[in-house]
Amino acid sequence: MELILEYKEKGFEIDRIEKRTVQFSFGPVVLKRRRMRKKGEKKYCPFGYSHRFGKT
Repeated sequence: MELILEYKEKGFEIDRIEKRTVQFSFGPVVLKRRRMRKKGEKKYCPFGYSHRFGKT
């Protein structure tokens, strides 16, 4: 959540929340990513880039 607040201070808004469920042997885990946008810039998923998940 701290990462989202940091981007909001820079003028970004939440564009969309993407939800995925990953099945592990101990049960399902739900991951939520927030795609951010700022007028005049490309849409961006801070968590994906900060954790090196590649393009988002």
